[in-house]
Amino acid sequence: MAPSEPACGPQSYLGLPGGECAAEQIEQLEALTVRSPIKPDRRVTLGKLTNRGRSVAEARQSGHEETARLLFDGIGVADVERFGATL
Repeated sequence: MAPSEPACGPQSYLGLPGGECAAEQIEQLEALTVRSPIKPDRRVTLGKLTNRGRSVAEARQSGHEETARLLFDGIGVADVERFGATL
């Protein structure tokens, strides 16, 4: 088990920040989403962000954008595009 994984093991770990096991992480995510069945196929569930979930997602996105700016500062646009194409 990698040092960053919790004691629950990799099979029940989603890798989200905080290091909780999957059950705890799912509970946290459920607080940010609403699920509803899609009629007439009840096997399918539509997940939508709540207002709180949208706020959390927007805050995290802006943090990722700032990190990307810091990482790629001073690197030419063509090089960044080439890097992105190789991913």
